[in-house]
Amino acid sequence: MYCAACGALNDDNAFRCTSCSKKLLRSGEVLTSVDEDPGIGPVAVPLAMAILSALFCCQPLGIVAVVFAALAMGRNSAGAYTEARGYSENARKWAKIAIGLGLVVQLIWIGMMIAGGFAGAMGKNP
Repeated sequence: MYCAACGALNDDNAFRCTSCSKKLLRSGEVLTSVDEDPGIGPVAVPLAMAILSALFCCQPLGIVAVVFAALAMGRNSAGAYTEARGYSENARKWAKIAIGLGLVVQLIWIGMMIAGGFAGAMGKNP
């Protein structure tokens, strides 16, 4: 199979050209903007951060982060790195929100425990 972009000869089972890395078109296929990526490479996916935020901070928001991280991993596998970058940024954003909300709730809880301890200590007359 010959590459339509550069004319290099490729294996018939190849997905991308070995010379220019463009997607090889089969008969009847149409090139879409999703198929061609500028070649920036795979994106780092914050899956561990998303899972930890779901387990230990704020479960609903952490689950949203895990879903976005899974979508980013899928787009990385498909070679759509631009979409993967967007999903990865969303996963990181939701994980940070979950961690922040979890910390705020924990600080409020600690403050209430300390205030309750002082109130209990003040109520005792030695």
